[in-house]
Amino acid sequence: MPLLALLLAHAGPALAASSADLTTVPTWSWKAGEVTRWHLETELHTPRGFALAYVDPKGVHTEATSMRTKIVVDTECTANPEGKNTVLDCTFAFVKFTGDPWALPADEKLPQVYAGISEQLKTAKVEMLLSPDGRIRTFDLQGVKRINAMSGEVIEFERILLQRAYCGFELPLPTAIDDFKRGWKLTSTSALMMLPTTTGTTGAYEMQYTTGPVSDNLLPINTSGQGKLSYGSASDAASGVRIIDTRLAAQAAFDLTLGHVVWRGLTVDGRLTVASNDVDTDIEFYQSTAMQMVDSFLPDGAAPISLMASRAPKRDLPAPELTTGLALVDFATLGMQPLFIPAMPVAGKQLGLPTTSVTARVEVDKDGKVTAASVYKGYEALADACEIALRSARFAKTGTPYAVDVNVEFRAEAAK
Repeated sequence: MPLLALLLAHAGPALAASSADLTTVPTWSWKAGEVTRWHLETELHTPRGFALAYVDPKGVHTEATSMRTKIVVDTECTANPEGKNTVLDCTFAFVKFTGDPWALPADEKLPQVYAGISEQLKTAKVEMLLSPDGRIRTFDLQGVKRINAMSGEVIEFERILLQRAYCGFELPLPTAIDDFKRGWKLTSTSALMMLPTTTGTTGAYEMQYTTGPVSDNLLPINTSGQGKLSYGSASDAASGVRIIDTRLAAQAAFDLTLGHVVWRGLTVDGRLTVASNDVDTDIEFYQSTAMQMVDSFLPDGAAPISLMASRAPKRDLPAPELTTGLALVDFATLGMQPLFIPAMPVAGKQLGLPTTSVTARVEVDKDGKVTAASVYKGYEALADACEIALRSARFAKTGTPYAVDVNVEFRAEAAK
């Protein structure tokens, strides 16, 4: 099949019924002993730096500060009832931390820290307590040995980072079918709107949920949120220390038969407000997270194709070179856009390139047609094939032109 036909063949099924046609209320339904497998990816960009550390089995402490941390996890989760709640015990089939240092040479040991954390977590597990409506009540990291007081702090940082990777499991659902038709709001504690910190999150926010048309028994659920958050206690927020304007955009595919999410992508954008006392830079953090249920894991933590859609930044982060031109559209308005090339182009084969993702800026007109596609990252040898793929893709019609940053994945042919 030609390249363009392959791309369009995987552009997603046509929309069928509307959420207005729901006859029963969608509910979370984890079955006792049910085992599910998930691929999770999170990138956390922290321009102001994020301190990380690792304590090896002999008690040797190594620390460094990151500018960007990427977490890739293949996890197998077993559901067990606990009263009206459900406990998900999630082990790691694959876990890897990578990223970029905040400053060199001061943070030159960051790869050692990432490698140590990745190795330490291989024998650990995550335990989540989920309420019947889909909230994450507790999130624990177990199976990591505490060697000394410092290693205890390291484990807590690991827990916080993994919590950002697993936060997409939380999706509170209402109990009235009319709420699914008109949307619903929540203002209570959410795992999605938590800052990446061990000191706690204080503040207030509102989250708005809406549903889209049902397709293949999957109910799309969009989430948008906005609030003013702060690290630490309420007194810290009252004194104006690092008040953060936090915005969330997310989309999920909820399987009406299975009774749980099978795919979700979300972005969280945190910036210091003008009222903050701490104003070295207005950008506090940017988080991009994706999760997808899979039948089996791909080698070496490789991503399923449909995760490509989750990597569309919501505002003008993370990379400065991707933020010129048109303002980025909110990810939640785009829907799922799987952009990929299932075979490595000839130019890539000649260079012996492996599977890779190329980041590009796409400009879209009011009718969803691509008017320009420019590769910003990746191998130059793949730029032509990447542009062809992007120009043939279908995007959401918004009525006004917009731009979005996407990843096109090129996959090396599987060994025969």
